[in-house]
Amino acid sequence: MKIGKLAVVAGLLLLMLGTSPVLADSPHSSLSLNLNGALLSAGTEHYSHQGGQVVAGEVLGVPLDPSHSVIHYSLSAVVSGLTVSGQVSFDLKVNGHQDSTVEVKGTALIGDMVPAEEFPLGCTLGVDCTSAIPGAFLGLANVTIANCNGESDNCPTTQMMLPMQFESAFLNPFGGPIVMASAGGELMVIATYSQSRVIWTGTQLGGIASGSLAGNPVSGEFAMTVSATEDLRGGYELDHGTIAFFGFDNPALNAAGTFVGKSTIPAGVPCDPSLGFPPGTCQITGFSSSGVFAQTNALGGSIKGTYSTQWTAPAVLFSSTVSATVK
Repeated sequence: MKIGKLAVVAGLLLLMLGTSPVLADSPHSSLSLNLNGALLSAGTEHYSHQGGQVVAGEVLGVPLDPSHSVIHYSLSAVVSGLTVSGQVSFDLKVNGHQDSTVEVKGTALIGDMVPAEEFPLGCTLGVDCTSAIPGAFLGLANVTIANCNGESDNCPTTQMMLPMQFESAFLNPFGGPIVMASAGGELMVIATYSQSRVIWTGTQLGGIASGSLAGNPVSGEFAMTVSATEDLRGGYELDHGTIAFFGFDNPALNAAGTFVGKSTIPAGVPCDPSLGFPPGTCQITGFSSSGVFAQTNALGGSIKGTYSTQWTAPAVLFSSTVSATVK
Protein backbone atom coordinates (compact mmCIF):
# COMPACT_ATOMS: atom_id res chain seq x y z
CA MET A 1 0.00 0.00 0.00
CA LYS A 2 2.82 2.06 0.48
CA ILE A 3 3.93 1.58 -2.86
CA GLY A 4 5.39 5.05 -2.50
CA LYS A 5 8.82 4.04 -3.58
CA LEU A 6 7.54 3.66 -7.11
CA ALA A 7 6.51 7.33 -7.04
CA VAL A 8 10.12 8.41 -7.19
CA VAL A 9 10.64 6.35 -10.29
CA ALA A 10 7.63 7.93 -11.89
CA GLY A 11 8.97 11.38 -11.21
CA LEU A 12 12.19 10.45 -12.87
CA LEU A 13 10.38 9.30 -15.94
CA LEU A 14 8.61 12.56 -16.14
CA LEU A 15 11.86 14.41 -16.08
CA MET A 16 13.22 12.44 -18.93
CA LEU A 17 10.16 13.16 -20.97
CA GLY A 18 10.45 16.78 -20.06
CA THR A 19 13.68 17.07 -21.96
CA SER A 20 12.79 17.31 -25.62
CA PRO A 21 15.09 17.93 -28.58
CA VAL A 22 15.80 21.45 -29.69
CA LEU A 23 14.29 22.91 -32.80
CA ALA A 24 16.49 23.07 -35.86
CA ASP A 25 16.55 26.87 -35.87
CA SER A 26 17.47 27.30 -32.20
CA PRO A 27 20.51 26.10 -30.20
CA HIS A 28 18.41 25.92 -27.01
CA SER A 29 14.69 25.26 -26.65
CA SER A 30 12.49 25.00 -23.56
CA LEU A 31 10.58 21.78 -23.00
CA SER A 32 7.58 21.35 -20.68
CA LEU A 33 5.92 17.98 -20.28
CA ASN A 34 3.15 16.37 -18.29
CA LEU A 35 3.67 12.68 -17.71
CA ASN A 36 1.00 10.18 -16.73
CA GLY A 37 2.03 6.64 -16.00
CA ALA A 38 1.85 3.52 -13.90
CA LEU A 39 4.01 0.95 -12.18
CA LEU A 40 4.36 -1.94 -14.63
CA SER A 41 6.61 -4.32 -12.69
CA ALA A 42 7.94 -4.27 -9.12
CA GLY A 43 11.18 -5.97 -10.21
CA THR A 44 13.25 -7.54 -7.42
CA GLU A 45 12.67 -6.39 -3.81
CA HIS A 46 14.93 -6.95 -0.78
CA TYR A 47 13.17 -6.36 2.57
CA SER A 48 14.70 -6.13 6.02
CA HIS A 49 13.33 -4.84 9.31
CA GLN A 50 13.92 -5.31 13.00
CA GLY A 51 12.57 -4.04 16.29
CA GLY A 52 11.01 -3.08 18.45
CA GLN A 53 8.60 -2.24 21.27
CA VAL A 54 5.52 -4.29 22.13
CA VAL A 55 2.22 -2.44 21.63
CA ALA A 56 -0.24 -5.30 22.23
CA GLY A 57 -0.72 -9.04 21.78
CA GLU A 58 -1.41 -12.34 23.49
CA VAL A 59 0.22 -15.72 24.07
CA LEU A 60 -2.00 -18.81 24.29
CA GLY A 61 -5.00 -16.60 24.98
CA VAL A 62 -3.34 -14.51 27.72
CA PRO A 63 -3.10 -10.78 26.85
CA LEU A 64 0.35 -9.14 26.98
CA ASP A 65 1.14 -6.17 29.20
CA PRO A 66 3.31 -3.95 26.93
CA SER A 67 4.94 -2.29 29.95
CA HIS A 68 6.31 -5.68 31.07
CA SER A 69 7.06 -7.14 27.64
CA VAL A 70 10.25 -6.93 25.58
CA ILE A 71 10.71 -8.21 22.03
CA HIS A 72 13.64 -8.50 19.66
CA TYR A 73 12.94 -9.63 16.11
CA SER A 74 14.39 -9.46 12.63
CA LEU A 75 13.07 -10.25 9.17
CA SER A 76 14.82 -10.48 5.82
CA ALA A 77 13.15 -11.49 2.57
CA VAL A 78 13.64 -11.35 -1.18
CA VAL A 79 10.76 -11.06 -3.64
CA SER A 80 11.51 -11.74 -7.29
CA GLY A 81 8.44 -11.64 -9.47
CA LEU A 82 6.01 -13.79 -7.49
CA THR A 83 8.67 -15.90 -5.73
CA VAL A 84 9.41 -15.21 -2.06
CA SER A 85 12.16 -16.46 0.24
CA GLY A 86 13.52 -15.32 3.58
CA GLN A 87 13.64 -15.88 7.30
CA VAL A 88 12.36 -14.44 10.58
CA SER A 89 13.54 -14.78 14.18
CA PHE A 90 11.87 -13.41 17.31
CA ASP A 91 12.36 -13.50 21.08
CA LEU A 92 9.54 -12.22 23.32
CA LYS A 93 9.96 -12.04 27.10
CA VAL A 94 7.10 -11.20 29.45
CA ASN A 95 7.84 -10.46 33.11
CA GLY A 96 5.10 -11.48 35.51
CA HIS A 97 4.50 -11.40 39.26
CA GLN A 98 7.07 -12.71 41.78
CA ASP A 99 9.84 -12.86 39.16
CA SER A 100 7.98 -15.33 36.95
CA THR A 101 8.58 -14.98 33.21
CA VAL A 102 7.19 -16.26 29.95
CA GLU A 103 9.59 -16.41 27.02
CA VAL A 104 8.55 -17.09 23.43
CA LYS A 105 11.25 -17.85 20.89
CA GLY A 106 10.74 -18.67 17.26
CA THR A 107 12.31 -18.95 13.83
CA ALA A 108 10.51 -19.20 10.52
CA LEU A 109 11.38 -19.73 6.87
CA ILE A 110 9.41 -17.44 4.58
CA GLY A 111 8.11 -19.07 1.44
CA ASP A 112 5.01 -17.14 0.39
CA MET A 113 3.23 -13.78 0.72
CA VAL A 114 -0.09 -12.01 0.85
CA PRO A 115 0.19 -9.38 -1.91
CA ALA A 116 -0.68 -5.75 -1.26
CA GLU A 117 -0.55 -4.98 -5.00
CA GLU A 118 -0.08 -7.12 -8.12
CA PHE A 119 1.29 -6.13 -11.52
CA PRO A 120 0.56 -5.36 -14.25
CA LEU A 121 -2.41 -3.47 -12.82
CA GLY A 122 -5.68 -5.29 -13.34
CA CYS A 123 -4.08 -8.76 -13.50
CA THR A 124 -5.48 -11.82 -11.73
CA LEU A 125 -3.17 -13.51 -9.21
CA GLY A 126 -2.34 -17.02 -10.33
CA VAL A 127 -3.37 -16.26 -13.89
CA ASP A 128 -1.51 -13.37 -15.50
CA CYS A 129 0.28 -11.41 -12.74
CA THR A 130 4.06 -11.28 -13.09
CA SER A 131 5.13 -9.42 -9.93
CA ALA A 132 3.76 -8.19 -6.61
CA ILE A 133 4.49 -6.08 -3.55
CA PRO A 134 3.86 -8.09 -0.35
CA GLY A 135 1.55 -6.86 2.38
CA ALA A 136 2.58 -9.77 4.60
CA PHE A 137 5.08 -12.64 4.50
CA LEU A 138 4.03 -16.23 5.23
CA GLY A 139 6.09 -18.98 6.82
CA LEU A 140 6.09 -22.01 9.13
CA ALA A 141 7.56 -21.09 12.51
CA ASN A 142 9.24 -23.35 15.06
CA VAL A 143 8.05 -21.78 18.35
CA THR A 144 9.11 -22.58 21.91
CA ILE A 145 7.18 -21.17 24.90
CA ALA A 146 8.87 -21.38 28.32
CA ASN A 147 7.04 -20.59 31.59
CA CYS A 148 9.54 -19.94 34.39
CA ASN A 149 8.63 -19.68 38.06
CA GLY A 150 10.86 -17.24 39.90
CA GLU A 151 11.00 -19.52 42.95
CA SER A 152 12.64 -22.42 41.09
CA ASP A 153 14.83 -23.23 38.14
CA ASN A 154 12.03 -25.24 36.57
CA CYS A 155 10.86 -23.79 33.22
CA PRO A 156 8.29 -26.07 31.57
CA THR A 157 8.35 -25.59 27.80
CA THR A 158 5.91 -26.10 24.96
CA GLN A 159 7.12 -26.48 21.40
CA MET A 160 4.88 -25.95 18.36
CA MET A 161 5.09 -25.62 14.58
CA LEU A 162 2.84 -22.70 13.68
CA PRO A 163 1.90 -21.26 10.28
CA MET A 164 2.49 -17.53 10.77
CA GLN A 165 1.96 -14.25 8.98
CA PHE A 166 4.42 -11.35 9.32
CA GLU A 167 3.20 -7.94 8.19
CA SER A 168 5.57 -6.01 5.95
CA ALA A 169 6.75 -2.68 7.34
CA PHE A 170 5.90 -1.35 3.88
CA LEU A 171 2.26 -1.17 5.04
CA ASN A 172 3.01 1.05 8.05
CA PRO A 173 5.90 3.49 7.49
CA PHE A 174 7.69 5.71 10.01
CA GLY A 175 8.30 2.86 12.48
CA GLY A 176 4.64 2.28 13.22
CA PRO A 177 3.43 -1.00 14.75
CA ILE A 178 3.14 -4.11 12.58
CA VAL A 179 1.64 -7.52 13.29
CA MET A 180 3.05 -11.03 13.56
CA ALA A 181 0.49 -13.75 14.27
CA SER A 182 -0.12 -17.46 13.97
CA ALA A 183 -2.98 -18.71 11.83
CA GLY A 184 -4.64 -20.47 14.77
CA GLY A 185 -4.42 -17.56 17.23
CA GLU A 186 -1.87 -19.19 19.55
CA LEU A 187 0.47 -16.20 19.23
CA MET A 188 -0.13 -12.60 18.21
CA VAL A 189 2.24 -9.67 18.76
CA ILE A 190 1.89 -6.07 17.60
CA ALA A 191 5.24 -4.27 17.81
CA THR A 192 7.01 -1.26 16.34
CA TYR A 193 10.23 -1.50 14.31
CA SER A 194 13.48 0.40 14.82
CA GLN A 195 14.90 -0.12 11.33
CA SER A 196 13.46 -1.09 7.98
CA ARG A 197 14.78 -0.93 4.43
CA VAL A 198 13.64 -1.97 0.98
CA ILE A 199 16.08 -2.21 -1.92
CA TRP A 200 14.32 -2.10 -5.30
CA THR A 201 16.03 -3.17 -8.53
CA GLY A 202 14.59 -3.47 -12.02
CA THR A 203 11.36 -1.62 -11.19
CA GLN A 204 9.63 -0.68 -14.45
CA LEU A 205 7.42 2.33 -15.13
CA GLY A 206 5.83 3.65 -18.27
CA GLY A 207 3.15 5.87 -19.73
CA ILE A 208 2.36 8.79 -22.01
CA ALA A 209 3.77 12.34 -22.23
CA SER A 210 2.41 15.55 -23.68
CA GLY A 211 3.45 19.19 -23.57
CA SER A 212 5.30 21.78 -25.60
CA LEU A 213 8.76 22.32 -27.10
CA ALA A 214 9.57 25.97 -27.84
CA GLY A 215 5.83 26.67 -27.80
CA ASN A 216 4.93 23.83 -30.20
CA PRO A 217 2.77 20.90 -29.01
CA VAL A 218 4.52 17.52 -28.62
CA SER A 219 3.43 14.08 -27.45
CA GLY A 220 4.91 10.63 -27.09
CA GLU A 221 5.63 7.85 -24.61
CA PHE A 222 8.21 7.04 -21.97
CA ALA A 223 9.67 3.94 -20.30
CA MET A 224 11.85 3.68 -17.26
CA THR A 225 13.88 1.21 -15.18
CA VAL A 226 14.55 2.23 -11.59
CA SER A 227 16.76 1.17 -8.69
CA ALA A 228 16.12 2.63 -5.25
CA THR A 229 16.87 2.29 -1.56
CA GLU A 230 13.90 3.07 0.68
CA ASP A 231 14.15 3.84 4.39
CA LEU A 232 10.69 3.05 5.78
CA ARG A 233 11.61 4.26 9.27
CA GLY A 234 12.77 7.65 7.95
CA GLY A 235 10.07 7.89 5.28
CA TYR A 236 12.30 8.62 2.29
CA GLU A 237 13.92 6.95 -0.71
CA LEU A 238 16.95 7.57 -2.93
CA ASP A 239 16.41 6.72 -6.61
CA HIS A 240 18.37 6.39 -9.82
CA GLY A 241 18.00 4.65 -13.14
CA THR A 242 17.46 5.00 -16.87
CA ILE A 243 14.77 6.78 -18.85
CA ALA A 244 13.80 6.67 -22.52
CA PHE A 245 11.38 8.73 -24.64
CA PHE A 246 9.97 7.33 -27.84
CA GLY A 247 7.16 7.82 -30.33
CA PHE A 248 7.62 11.61 -30.62
CA ASP A 249 7.15 13.21 -34.09
CA ASN A 250 10.16 15.42 -33.38
CA PRO A 251 13.19 13.05 -33.52
CA ALA A 252 15.11 15.26 -31.11
CA LEU A 253 12.77 14.12 -28.33
CA ASN A 254 13.34 10.41 -28.90
CA ALA A 255 16.14 10.21 -26.36
CA ALA A 256 17.57 8.10 -23.56
CA GLY A 257 19.58 8.83 -20.44
CA THR A 258 19.73 8.66 -16.66
CA PHE A 259 18.12 10.30 -13.65
CA VAL A 260 18.71 10.69 -9.94
CA GLY A 261 16.29 11.90 -7.28
CA LYS A 262 14.74 11.60 -3.86
CA SER A 263 11.24 10.63 -2.78
CA THR A 264 9.33 11.10 0.45
CA ILE A 265 6.38 9.27 1.95
CA PRO A 266 3.53 11.61 2.94
CA ALA A 267 1.20 10.94 5.86
CA GLY A 268 -1.20 8.13 5.04
CA VAL A 269 -4.77 7.18 5.82
CA PRO A 270 -5.87 4.02 7.68
CA CYS A 271 -6.41 0.89 5.59
CA ASP A 272 -9.91 -0.44 5.04
CA PRO A 273 -10.86 -2.59 8.09
CA SER A 274 -11.92 -5.36 5.69
CA LEU A 275 -8.24 -6.09 5.09
CA GLY A 276 -8.11 -7.52 8.62
CA PHE A 277 -5.28 -5.47 10.13
CA PRO A 278 -5.79 -4.18 13.70
CA PRO A 279 -6.29 -0.40 14.06
CA GLY A 280 -3.07 1.59 13.81
CA THR A 281 -1.07 -1.13 12.03
CA CYS A 282 -1.76 -0.32 8.37
CA GLN A 283 -1.72 2.85 6.26
CA ILE A 284 -2.37 3.62 2.62
CA THR A 285 0.26 6.08 1.44
CA GLY A 286 1.34 7.79 -1.76
CA PHE A 287 4.70 9.18 -2.76
CA SER A 288 6.26 12.50 -3.73
CA SER A 289 9.39 12.62 -5.89
CA SER A 290 11.75 15.17 -7.40
CA GLY A 291 15.12 15.11 -9.11
CA VAL A 292 17.21 15.81 -12.19
CA PHE A 293 17.85 13.96 -15.46
CA ALA A 294 20.02 14.10 -18.57
CA GLN A 295 19.49 12.46 -21.96
CA THR A 296 21.01 12.31 -25.42
CA ASN A 297 19.40 11.58 -28.77
CA ALA A 298 20.53 10.07 -32.06
CA LEU A 299 21.01 13.58 -33.52
CA GLY A 300 23.79 14.37 -31.05
CA GLY A 301 21.60 16.68 -28.99
CA SER A 302 20.92 16.65 -25.26
CA ILE A 303 18.00 17.11 -22.89
CA LYS A 304 18.55 18.22 -19.30
CA GLY A 305 16.05 19.24 -16.67
CA THR A 306 14.15 18.63 -13.48
CA TYR A 307 11.00 16.74 -12.55
CA SER A 308 8.35 16.65 -9.85
CA THR A 309 6.06 13.64 -9.38
CA GLN A 310 2.99 12.87 -7.30
CA TRP A 311 1.71 9.34 -6.76
CA THR A 312 -1.75 8.13 -5.93
CA ALA A 313 -2.44 6.28 -2.68
CA PRO A 314 -1.66 3.43 -2.96
CA ALA A 315 1.29 4.50 -5.09
CA VAL A 316 0.69 2.64 -8.33
CA LEU A 317 -0.29 5.53 -10.62
CA PHE A 318 1.48 8.88 -10.97
CA SER A 319 1.55 12.23 -12.73
CA SER A 320 4.65 14.35 -13.24
CA THR A 321 5.69 17.72 -14.50
CA VAL A 322 8.98 18.16 -16.35
CA SER A 323 10.92 21.32 -17.14
CA ALA A 324 13.97 20.96 -19.38
CA THR A 325 16.26 22.51 -21.95
CA VAL A 326 16.89 20.84 -25.29
CA LYS A 327 20.20 21.54 -27.07
